Amino acid sequence: MKERFNILALASFFTFVCGNPAVASSPKTVETGAGTRLQTNKPKIPVSPESATEPKFVPEVKPLTADELEKLLKTRLDGRLSFLFRQFANMFVVKSTIELGKTVALATSSNLIEYAELESVFPVSYKPRLQELLDAIALQTGAKWVYDPTGNFIRSNSRLKKPISDIVVFEFSKVERKKPIQVTLAKGWTATDRGHWIMCVPPTAPVGMDIYELGRYSCDDKVKTQELFMQIPKDVALDWARRVKPDASASELKAAKVGKYDALLFEATVKAKAGGDVHWRHWVFMAGDRCFLVLSTLFPDQEQALLSDVEAMIKSIQVTESEGGDDSKVNNIP
Repeated sequence: MKERFNILALASFFTFVCGNPAVASSPKTVETGAGTRLQTNKPKIPVSPESATEPKFVPEVKPLTADELEKLLKTRLDGRLSFLFRQFANMFVVKSTIELGKTVALATSSNLIEYAELESVFPVSYKPRLQELLDAIALQTGAKWVYDPTGNFIRSNSRLKKPISDIVVFEFSKVERKKPIQVTLAKGWTATDRGHWIMCVPPTAPVGMDIYELGRYSCDDKVKTQELFMQIPKDVALDWARRVKPDASASELKAAKVGKYDALLFEATVKAKAGGDVHWRHWVFMAGDRCFLVLSTLFPDQEQALLSDVEAMIKSIQVTESEGGDDSKVNNIP
């Protein structure tokens, strides 16, 4: 008989079959046999006190070797992100099984992480490594991730005869993070750290300039790494341009500078949702293996007063090598 598993969904559920068709045993449970449940929020025993049939055993898990873990983390997959962390984690159980050959659970004990919204950062042309995708999720949730080989997020109705080897759990936990980018704010401007982006607001308008961290990139063929790093800014700049101008073309991207970094600039006048015109500008650049985007949206009557501030701040941008740590203050960014 093929081994089957129960998967606890967080908000909705997906049928995951390792052998036989799934049978739903409760509104939040998909039962696929053998009484084993994957729990991707807080590990508790029993999961639901009101149910005497809830899985209550923590099964033995066969940990990945260092080589196996490295190989898994370097495997590439579709890098699109969406929904809340809890919802994406739900879908990723199935998605990872199909694309990676391992059932990957994204687990957390933090409500802040569980309800954090995720959005895609990688261009559609790029398939990130699993490690790069986990880093992007951690960045957006203000977290760090670690491989969890303990089985603490897995429950079983009975003691299994052999260790589980096809489920891999990565746990996310909140952490203070030092921003890898510095900017000198113009007089009167304030900045707010929003995870993978910094919102810079002038004293006279609700929006002004945002700085986005758009992930790390790698190339399996080292010879083509520089070629990739030249292509990524083009793809990102065009992806973002088509958010506001669906027929935007590569010919509309202009060479520019952000601090000392070569960048691509796209600008267009677009219609605001609330009515009226907005001057949209974004700059995309690479710093090492990381991609950044600076976005400025200004109303025409603000251009004269604020554009010079934006341009001065863009000239001041510097990228550091810092990743992590417990000091979240960089320059005058809270």
